[in-house]
Amino acid sequence: MMRTKLSLVLYILLFSQGVATAVQAQTEETAVVVRVVDGDTIIVNLNGTEEPLRYIGMDTPETDEPYFDQATEANSLLVAGQTVRLVKDVSDRDRYGRLLHYVYLPDGTFVNAELVRQGWARAAAYPPDTAHADEFAQLEAEAYAARLGIWQNMVFLPLLVNGGGVTAVPPTDIQIGISTIFYDGLVPQVESDEYAVIENWGDTAVSLTGWRLNTGDEGQDFYFPDYLLPAGESCAVYTDEIHPGCGFSFRSSRALWANAGDCGYLYDGNGRLVDEYCYAGD
Repeated sequence: MMRTKLSLVLYILLFSQGVATAVQAQTEETAVVVRVVDGDTIIVNLNGTEEPLRYIGMDTPETDEPYFDQATEANSLLVAGQTVRLVKDVSDRDRYGRLLHYVYLPDGTFVNAELVRQGWARAAAYPPDTAHADEFAQLEAEAYAARLGIWQNMVFLPLLVNGGGVTAVPPTDIQIGISTIFYDGLVPQVESDEYAVIENWGDTAVSLTGWRLNTGDEGQDFYFPDYLLPAGESCAVYTDEIHPGCGFSFRSSRALWANAGDCGYLYDGNGRLVDEYCYAGD
């Protein structure tokens, strides 16, 4: 009887190890980098098929933004022509159809983290793919403090590493953030009447010029034009409607805020996270 029990335990252990190995095999793959698109996107040959791949957890300058060329070059120096190991988080692809992965070089270099460490990428946590959010936030804080990469010409503000994001600590008389998100719009299907409210609780007017409101998904951003938010006032940014007040809209033809729960992120003109507002939804 004892031998039977030991055999059963051994079988269970071996079976569990086999399952763990199979899961790891499903979440890790090897590919060859065919082309570097920009600082956070590459084209890889994966099992004979060329696929666009977006690095998870970080964001580099876009084509029309400062340091785009330098960030792209930094990425190219790391990965061009390399055989890389791909590790997924939760999501398989983004809304543009690109693969979402953490990327590792043969020598173990963690590419996503390395670009943040060098200062050519910002930490950008997009739930649910946040396994390395705290690590990236810490690396961003260090790069910012050392004025590396995109941070080299920034005016210094103290930083707090908090909840997987880096927050600039503004002067004490500036208190601004997302006060509410109306996520369950009344307009059928498109919910164009959804909105997020940005509020200035402080005693000083704040320029929102160049600030960015993100809806929790990559690419779903509203960039504020030349706009001054007076002390004690608020501004609602609608999904696809224009209302009295600041009159801002994402101009999106589809709903942006998930009824099942979502987060909004407010970034200042230097790309630093100022506020995060999450709701549980229905």
